[in-house]
Amino acid sequence: SCSLGKHLHLSKENTQTLRVAAILHDIGKLAIPAAILTKRGLLTRKEREIVEAHPVEGARIVSGLSGYEEVTRIIRSHHERLDGNGYPDGLSDGDIPFMARIVAVADTFDAITSDRSYHSISGWESALEAIKKEKGSKFDSRIVSALEAILSDETASMA
Repeated sequence: SCSLGKHLHLSKENTQTLRVAAILHDIGKLAIPAAILTKRGLLTRKEREIVEAHPVEGARIVSGLSGYEEVTRIIRSHHERLDGNGYPDGLSDGDIPFMARIVAVADTFDAITSDRSYHSISGWESALEAIKKEKGSKFDSRIVSALEAILSDETASMA
């Protein structure tokens, strides 16, 4: 998230806010039973509802901290999608905070490239392709382009 923020020329203050939000974005998962978080296979409708409540729970946890209003908004909105098909509020396009859009792309990239109980690990190339397919519909085009540029720079420097 922070690399994306820097690439997108966020201010120092916004980059710090983004850093804190990125670290805390899934804190609401503390309220989800481990059996659901580690379950292999499809979740039931009730289990999915519990998982989809984690942004609200995370925002509730952080909302009590003075000076964390923007972090709270980012946490609550990090699963919203431009097309309005995200959760918990079904926000679309301009209603989604920009830094929540950044966390959404970084979180999706991390989820695809990490080994999870519900899917096997994929390489960064596959993750980027999956995210690019949703560019402009689910994910902000500027942020996806920034991710492409960062990954391109990193692979070029490794060559």
